[in-house]
Amino acid sequence: MEDETINGMGMLCIELLNSATFDALTKLYSQQCAVDMLQTEGHEAKKREAIYAAYQGFEGFLSLMKKFAAAAEKQATTPQQTVEPTTLDDDPSVHDIYAHREFD
Repeated sequence: MEDETINGMGMLCIELLNSATFDALTKLYSQQCAVDMLQTEGHEAKKREAIYAAYQGFEGFLSLMKKFAAAAEKQATTPQQTVEPTTLDDDPSVHDIYAHREFD
C-alpha cells in the first residue's frame, strides 16, 4: 500500500477511534453479541459459534483500525527523506546494459 493510502486510512481510523459516537456504537455491538449469546439455548451450539465468529471478526476489524492509526501516527512523526537528483539521472547510457559490450 502507498504511504498516502495508509495515512488517509489511518487518519480516518484515528478520528473514528477518538469519536464518542463510534465508541458508543462499538460498545453497543459488543453488548448485543453478549445478549445474543446468552439468549441461545443449550442445543444451539452452531448459533453460538456464529455469534462468536461475528464478534471475533469485529474485534479483528477494530485491531486493523488501530494498526492503521498507529501507522499514520508513525508516518507523521518520522521525517521524510528526500532523494537528491544526480547527474546519472540525465545520462541515458546508464540504462543501456549493453552499451559497452560487443556482439558478433
